[in-house]
Amino acid sequence: MKTLLAGLLVLGALLAGSASGVGANNGFKPAGIVPHSGGKPAKRAASTVTTAGTFTCGSITCSEYATGVNGYLQDVAADSGGANNVYSATTQYFDGTGNIAYSETFGGTYVDTHAYPTSGCPTPAAGTCLTEAQLVTEIGKDLATNGWTAKGTNLFFILLPANVDTCGDSNPLHGCASNAFCAYHDSSGSLLFAVQPFAAFWGCDGSRAGQGFPNGAEIDESVNTISHEQNEAITDPNQANNAWYVGNFDENGDLCAWSFGTPLGTTGGGQPYNQVINGHDYSLQLEYSNAANSNSGGCVSHLGGPATGISNGGTGPLTYHGGPVMRTNTVYTIYWFPTPVQ
Repeated sequence: MKTLLAGLLVLGALLAGSASGVGANNGFKPAGIVPHSGGKPAKRAASTVTTAGTFTCGSITCSEYATGVNGYLQDVAADSGGANNVYSATTQYFDGTGNIAYSETFGGTYVDTHAYPTSGCPTPAAGTCLTEAQLVTEIGKDLATNGWTAKGTNLFFILLPANVDTCGDSNPLHGCASNAFCAYHDSSGSLLFAVQPFAAFWGCDGSRAGQGFPNGAEIDESVNTISHEQNEAITDPNQANNAWYVGNFDENGDLCAWSFGTPLGTTGGGQPYNQVINGHDYSLQLEYSNAANSNSGGCVSHLGGPATGISNGGTGPLTYHGGPVMRTNTVYTIYWFPTPVQ
């Protein structure tokens, strides 16, 4: 979505559509949030906070979680240039220089073990809660540590463990992972970033809409919302709302949120999947294509594939509002997992 703003209109008129980015100087108004998939979010972990200072990644280790997420992004990069997954649908969109190429690189990963700061959230649902401003500050430190650069072709995902909440800011109307969103993307100056709370902890289960878990719920629920945010960031990277979106600020991911289409098959464990990316099975939401169904638009699993209708009541087509897209992109992951982590 156009980050948090869009998905949060669920809470009221304030959060309409798909906000695009929270920029440090403009208050919290992200550009591409993934709202909860329906109903009141239900935490699936056994406890909010375990031993003081200990953070978990559900039923798997945090190392396994990071390996699974990184493996997904590496698979997406390896399939660059192909036309058989949801990322290929972005190649129809363009800016003043040319079309998006579906050319992705996995730039690197970093585990940040710094302690969390004092919560800046309004009413956190967990013992630890971080605002966007706190996340942006930490991302800046991590870029400096690793020699990474904030620029228009680099996208930084910051991921949190299971029992850590995050809110837009201190305003309760702007929503949190615990009550409104599953992920969002935003920008702060030249920094393009996406925030990925631990989806399996905060009621982001898409199985009711047909999502499968071929890699396990902890990994699949997060990579589904990562796909949503990455595709939105590629087609509309900046919080200025100046690339591809519809009148209510929905982006390509928003129009097809929680729509998984027809599975390609099932795994040995009976889990459905709708994508094979670099030889590995995934279950990802569809993405909106202006070109689908003889140009009437719709949600597709890949460029040129059969389309289903919009899933969230919005209307297409996406229109171009000027400004840049990410014709190529390099993705980095930051796991803010303070020691000790289980």
